[in-house]
Amino acid sequence: MSTQWAVWFVVEGDARFLSHHDMMRLMERAAARAELPLKYSQGFNPRPRLSLALPRPVAVSSRCELLVLEFASPASGPDWARRLSEALPEGIEVQRAEPLPAGSRPRVAGATYELPIDGPERARVEQRIESLRRQDRWEIARETTDPRGRRAPTLRTIDIKGRVGDLGISGEKLTFTIRAGQSGSARPAEVLALLGPTPEQPLPRPAAGELLARLMRTDMGVQYQPKTK
Repeated sequence: MSTQWAVWFVVEGDARFLSHHDMMRLMERAAARAELPLKYSQGFNPRPRLSLALPRPVAVSSRCELLVLEFASPASGPDWARRLSEALPEGIEVQRAEPLPAGSRPRVAGATYELPIDGPERARVEQRIESLRRQDRWEIARETTDPRGRRAPTLRTIDIKGRVGDLGISGEKLTFTIRAGQSGSARPAEVLALLGPTPEQPLPRPAAGELLARLMRTDMGVQYQPKTK
């Protein structure tokens, strides 16, 4: 049996406001409460071998979060996944668990998002999407910070058109896919900001933030690749 498992779970309600760091701590504590026999890292500060495949933006709900666990010995049966789900707070629930192919690791190729959109706003957004499709570049200003705090934040212009796919409206929902590649990816808030009234007038950060709180991640494209030594 496999020692590495992929655990798919949902995040909704108030739990969507947890940061990536908070989610990792929560998962570590839930695994401890569920008495999962996780494998630990070596060194002076051993940590359980678990990771989230693609950090979820704060405020975004999700139907497809992926947690990767590594056990100290092969695990089988659904009991441990049930115990883990019961140890999680309201708004987070395990959907399924499946063993990873031997010697592999998951790589996220992209993620799909959807946003409810009402009638009056729909016509304007459809026009904005048509305008975007005619443009060669989708430029956004991204703030970069120095992790060590030695330099002030700076803004740089990035073209994200090649990093976003399937931007459109289906029924009563705006949908789009963000691709993940070696050149980087777009951020959901950046895609939403593009839907401002004009190319020169993107949505201000507060407005894009309000839309972010209504956004849901609906699917992730995951490929399993051999581990690199």
